[in-house]
Amino acid sequence: MASTNAFGRYVCQLRKLRITYCRGNPSSQGTREFIDKALGEFVKANPQVVVEVAPVPSRQPKLTGFFLNGRSKVVPIENRNASEVESFVTRLRNESGGKVKKIGNWTRSNTPSIQGDWQGFL
Repeated sequence: MASTNAFGRYVCQLRKLRITYCRGNPSSQGTREFIDKALGEFVKANPQVVVEVAPVPSRQPKLTGFFLNGRSKVVPIENRNASEVESFVTRLRNESGGKVKKIGNWTRSNTPSIQGDWQGFL
């Protein structure tokens, strides 16, 4: 992703992507298809991301993203097809790696309400 944001150049926050899968497990079929067909294109398009592929016997497939801020995120991808795995990889690439924060606050006012305080037992 070579676009820029309002503050300067774009810095991808995903540092490393680890793909673990089983070579014989049927739930890893989509992951194996993604590795065979689309992973090369992803690596060429994103040279800043280190991609590690690890076949692990008798385990469910999962994606683990390691971010620049030190956090990691695990995404289970069992029984997914190759296009769904690709969408999860793209989603991890576009994330910031930070905690999800609540946006917005309760509205506070310095002037009291004309109608008075609310009381539930009236």
